[in-house]
This record gives sequence, structure tokens and C-alpha cells, in this order.
Amino acid sequence: PISSLDIMATIVAQTEVEINPERPLDGVNLIPFLTGKDTGTPHDYLFWRKWEQNAMAIRHGNHKLVANDDQEQSEQELFDLSKEIDEKTNLKSKELEEYNRLLLEWNKWNEQMKDRIFPTLGQDVWWTE
Repeated sequence: PISSLDIMATIVAQTEVEINPERPLDGVNLIPFLTGKDTGTPHDYLFWRKWEQNAMAIRHGNHKLVANDDQEQSEQELFDLSKEIDEKTNLKSKELEEYNRLLLEWNKWNEQMKDRIFPTLGQDVWWTE
């Protein structure tokens, strides 16, 4: 799995644009993975959060922990995408250790993130007037 941030990092690497080392890109250059030079995975973890719904997700290997609705109202669900790509069976009760580990990793990542600066389209005053 990759992120759209990797596309930018790949383009930057291919065009040899200099990036300020104090503000590195979040993405990964995918060319070594596509050419077989690097046989690992581009990311150990992938993280998402969606402000409007207070939703979240984290992907690690074949496991994905997700809350599609308000996290404070509904618990996250754990899925093994190697066995079930359509995310029908919540494995939380069977794999509680993995569930807790992914939730901890997501919380550590989320604590480092800044709050959103710009309002959503529906919250912006100029749009509603």
C-alpha cells in the first residue's frame, strides 16, 4: 500500500528537485520498489484521519483498523485484508492485541498532527452567504 504523498516524493526524486532537509516530504520515492531495487514495503504504517466525521484508519501489513463514523460514538473495527478485502468481519474480539497495538500507534501519530487550519466547504462563511 502507498499514499498519494508518495506520488509527489517520486516526482521530486525523478526531477531532482531539492527539498529543504528541515522540511522533508512525508512520501516515499516509489521507483526503487517498482524496479525491484528495494524489495521491502514503502511504509510500515499508513495513517488517515477525516475531520468532518471524526473518522480514522491505520494500515499495518494486512491489518486495517478503521472508524468510519465518529470515533467517540462507535468503536474502531479491525480487519485482515488478506482474508477479506471487503471488510465485513470485525476481528477485534479475536485479535485484541493487534487491535490495541494499532490503536496505540494511531494515537501516537495523531498526537503529532496539527489541527486543521482551513474550514470545510460547508463551514466556510463565504460559501453559505
